[in-house]
Amino acid sequence: EIEDKKEFLRSAGRRLDLKGLVDEEILYTFCGNGRKYILFILQLYPKIGKVYFTNLMDSFNVEHIPRKAELLTADLQDISKLSAHKEYFTHIVSIDCFNWYRNARNGFNVIHHLLRLGGTAAILMTINSPFEDCFKDLIENSAWKHTDLNQESVFPKFPIRLSRNDYKELVKDIGFAVVECEEYYRIFEFESLLDFYEKCMSFISPLLTYIPKDQQPIFENDYLDNFKRLHGVSYRGYQRIKTKTLSLFIRKPAPLSATKSSPPPPPPPPSSSSTSSPYSFSYLGGRF
Repeated sequence: EIEDKKEFLRSAGRRLDLKGLVDEEILYTFCGNGRKYILFILQLYPKIGKVYFTNLMDSFNVEHIPRKAELLTADLQDISKLSAHKEYFTHIVSIDCFNWYRNARNGFNVIHHLLRLGGTAAILMTINSPFEDCFKDLIENSAWKHTDLNQESVFPKFPIRLSRNDYKELVKDIGFAVVECEEYYRIFEFESLLDFYEKCMSFISPLLTYIPKDQQPIFENDYLDNFKRLHGVSYRGYQRIKTKTLSLFIRKPAPLSATKSSPPPPPPPPSSSSTSSPYSFSYLGGRF
């Protein structure tokens, strides 16, 4: 699965002509351990200025991040908190964050708000989640059915059941031009149980807020056992995850009068360790 995410980043570079990035800044939003993908972006685009990143998980450890990376504290579903970054970024990439947005339209509106005219976005999201099926089965058939957990409060209905055509129409309505939009069915095998557990935990973590702290380890074990029972193993004996994903490449159209020589907008207020450059490549990323 790691290679699948990396191939998406390579594909974004090819589809959106990102290879020539110099001194630009990236905003990378994810849920889970995204450090490996920050490093991979820096390998793909070694001349960029900085990777700004946000994370849907409060527990993310910001220690040991690369020198060119910096945490941006912001909720990318709330456009009011990002006024300083309006039309600041030239490129945005998002991996799996949209799976957890209550309203995907809000997320796309934020991307439109952050992108400069002519800027591009590459978005990868799950549109058929095996974790949702596992959760539903667990809640309906165990002692956890009496907790505060319920299907509607945990798994947003908006992104999960929409199709490729639904998303194409949605982003066009907001004002984007669609470069490419494709669905992919994936079966991931995990030779390492540790990698499998890390992947599962990235989905379980948001559920734990509904569980009393002393019962959280029990819930984690029950969830993992239920998931393994429902999905089984491959013929090679490896744990697997089956899912359907959407790959979406979009562009914020620029008026014909706009050229590459147009001056960049002023940078947002610097944070404590910021050394801002005037250009940006933003990566709204996800759940690894």
